[in-house]
Amino acid sequence: NYISLGSSQNYLSLIVRSIIISLCYIFKTGNLRTLINTIKTIFLLNKKQLQQENLNQSIKLINPDIIHVQWQSLVPWCEEFLLEEKYKIILSQRGYQSNVRPFVNQENLDYLQQWYPKVDGFHSVSNAISKTGDQIYHSESKIDKVVYSGFDFNELCFNSNYKKQNVLQILSVGRPHWIKGYDDALKACSILKQKGIDFHYTIVGASKNNEEILYLINCLGLESHIQLIDKIAQDEVYHYMNKSNVLIFPSIMEGLPNVVV
Repeated sequence: NYISLGSSQNYLSLIVRSIIISLCYIFKTGNLRTLINTIKTIFLLNKKQLQQENLNQSIKLINPDIIHVQWQSLVPWCEEFLLEEKYKIILSQRGYQSNVRPFVNQENLDYLQQWYPKVDGFHSVSNAISKTGDQIYHSESKIDKVVYSGFDFNELCFNSNYKKQNVLQILSVGRPHWIKGYDDALKACSILKQKGIDFHYTIVGASKNNEEILYLINCLGLESHIQLIDKIAQDEVYHYMNKSNVLIFPSIMEGLPNVVV
C-alpha cells in the first residue's frame, strides 16, 4: 500500500495529509500529543518537519519488520529508526549517490561513514558498487547482497523482423528535468529537420506543461515532429518502444538508468 507523506510543493495538500495521518495515529494509539505537535508544526510553516512527522507516524502505524531505504539521500529521514534499532534497516547502493557523491563531497562521505555502521544490511545493484561501498564502510560482519535490476523479457520480446519505416520513429523516456538533456536531443532533431530527414520524436514522461521544453520546440520549429506524453503505465511504454526505431538517451548524468536496462 502506497502512503503519501504530502508534497512540499502544495502546502494546503500537505496540511490535509498531515492531519489525516495524525488522526489515523490517534485512532490506533490514542496518543493526542501527535496531533498537537502536527498543528504546531503547521503554524510554524515547517514543511520538511511535517513530512518527517508523517513518515515517523506512518512507519509506527505499519510497524514493519524491515525498512528499505532506496537511496543514500534518504538516510537523514531515517535517523530516528537507525538510532532506536526497533526495525531492521536495509539500504540500497546504486548509481551516483554510491559511486560519485561520497568521493567528491567530503561532508557527504563523513555523514555516510557515521551512519553506515548502524545499517543492518545493504543491497547493491552490482558487484562494482558493492566494492565501492566498502570504501565508505567495511566490516567482517557487514551484510551486503548483490541483486541486479530485474526485467521480464516476456513483457518486451525481441523483434527479429525489423521493418524500415518511411518516418524515423525516435523515443525518449524520462521526467522533464534539465539533467535529462532534452534540450540537446531537440537541437539534434533540429539538425535532422535541416537535413530533410522525416522523423517523429516521442518523449514519454515529459509534461505537456513544461515551459522550457515547449519553448525550445517552438523556437526550433519542431511542433509537427515532437509528441510529449505524460506519465503512462509500463505496458504502454513497451508499446511505444515496440513502435520505435531509435532510443535517444541524452541524460547529462545518470546512476543506473532503468530506461536503458
